[in-house]
Amino acid sequence: MFQLERQVLLTYTTWRWIWFFVPMTLLLMLLGFFGSLSRDTDKAMLFSAVFGIGIPICAGMQLFVAVSKWQFANSRARLIPGYTGPHLRVIGTVLGIMLVANPLVFSLLQGISPLGPLAFALLLGGLFLHALQFNSALYMLPIGVVLLSGMYPPASPFWFSDGGGFGATHAVAALAGLGMVVAWLWRLANLNEEMDDYQVMPLGIPGSLSRLELVEQRRMQGRKVERGIWGRKSTDFWHDRLAQRLMTPTDLAEYGWGQIPGIFRALLIGLGCVVYGVILSQVTNFSDKSFQTISMLVLAAVMAPAFNAGILLRQRKSRLAQELLRPASREEYFDGLLKSLAKQAAWMWLSLSCAALVVAMLIGLPIKYNLSKLVIGYLLWVPSAQLLLVALAISVARWRSSIACISGGYVLAGVTTGIFMAWADAPQYLHYFYSVSALMGILFGLVGWLLLGIARRAWLREELG
Repeated sequence: MFQLERQVLLTYTTWRWIWFFVPMTLLLMLLGFFGSLSRDTDKAMLFSAVFGIGIPICAGMQLFVAVSKWQFANSRARLIPGYTGPHLRVIGTVLGIMLVANPLVFSLLQGISPLGPLAFALLLGGLFLHALQFNSALYMLPIGVVLLSGMYPPASPFWFSDGGGFGATHAVAALAGLGMVVAWLWRLANLNEEMDDYQVMPLGIPGSLSRLELVEQRRMQGRKVERGIWGRKSTDFWHDRLAQRLMTPTDLAEYGWGQIPGIFRALLIGLGCVVYGVILSQVTNFSDKSFQTISMLVLAAVMAPAFNAGILLRQRKSRLAQELLRPASREEYFDGLLKSLAKQAAWMWLSLSCAALVVAMLIGLPIKYNLSKLVIGYLLWVPSAQLLLVALAISVARWRSSIACISGGYVLAGVTTGIFMAWADAPQYLHYFYSVSALMGILFGLVGWLLLGIARRAWLREELG
C-alpha cells in the first residue's frame, strides 16, 4: 500500500510548478508571523491567525483543487484498479495538514481554545473546495464573510479566543466544514464526463500552459459565459459589431483577449476595488489606515494594467503564428495587438484610479494629506509611467523562460513600489512637488517611448510557430 502512496506522491511532487508556489506560500506565512511580533498581543494573535491559517487556504486551495482534478478528471481514475484509494489518501493527508493540524498547532502556540481555529479552517477550506470544484462565484459571499470575520477585530474573537461560550457554535461550524470536505472528496472520486464540473483548471501560469491546458481553459471560459446571462448578453453585443462594420487589424486584435469587452471588465474591476477598499479600511489595524488603504489601491492602479498587458500577450504567444495568416502585414498585425493592449491598459488604469479616488472620498483622507495636490501630481507622472511599464511588460513577455518572466515581474513590482512610496511622501517635504512630478512624467515618457519602439521591433523579428 505504501508503495502506491509513494508513487502518487512522486506524481504530485514532480509537477514543475509546485516547487515555486509552495515556497512562496510558506514565505507569506513566515512574513505574517514575524510581522505580528512587533505589535501588541491581541493584534499579533489576529495577524498571525490570518496569515498562518487563512492565507495558506486562500493561496493554496486553487493549486490543490486543480492538481486533484487533473488526477481524477481522466479515464485512468476509473480504468486502473486501485487508482482511487492511494490518491484520496494522499489528498486527505494534505487536507488534514492544512485544515486540522495547522490550526491545532496555532492554537497550541497561542494558548487559546483549539475549537475556534479548527472551525474557522474547516469552514473556510470546505467553502473554497466547493467554489473551485464547481467554478462558481456564488461561494464568494460566504467565503468573504468567514474570511473577513477572522480579520475584523470585533468579530475575530469569535474564532480566536478562550472565552465567549461559543463552543457549540464552533462545533456546528467545524462539522459543516468537515461535511463539505468529505462531500468534495466523494465528488472528486466519482467524476465523469457527464458532470458539469468535469472541466479542469490550468496548472501552469499564463504563457506556460500545455495544449491540453489551453483547451481546458477555453472550455471553462465558454462555460462561464454560457452560465452568466449578463456576461452572455455583453459578449453577444460586443461580437455583433463584427457583422456591422469593416474591422481594422486593431479591432480584430481586440477580440483575441477574452470573451468580455475591455471596458466592461474595467468597470467591474473598478467597482470591486471600491468595495474592497472600503472593507480594507475597516479591517486594517495600522495607524493612519486611510492613507495606507489609498496607497495600496493606487499602487495597484500603477502596476496592474502593465502586468495584465504582459500576461495577455504571453498567453496569446502560442496563437500568433496562426493569426499571422490573416490578410494583414506583420507590421499591421503587431501594431493592432499593441494598440489594443494599450486600450486595455488605459481602461484598467482609469477604472482603478477612479476607484481609489472614490474610496478616498468615502473613508475620508486625513487632513494632513492634500488630496487635490496628490491627484494633480499623480496625473503629471503616472500616465507616462504606464507607458514605460507596459513597454517593459511586453518586452518581458518575449522571454522563453516562465520563471524568468515571473522574476522580472517581481523586480519590476519592487522598483515601482519603491518609486511610488517615495513619491507619496514627497508632498510633506517638497515645496516643488509639481515640478518633481512633471519631470518624472517627462523622463518616464521619453524612456517608455524608446523602450516601446525597441519592444515593437523585437516582436516583429520574433520567430513564431
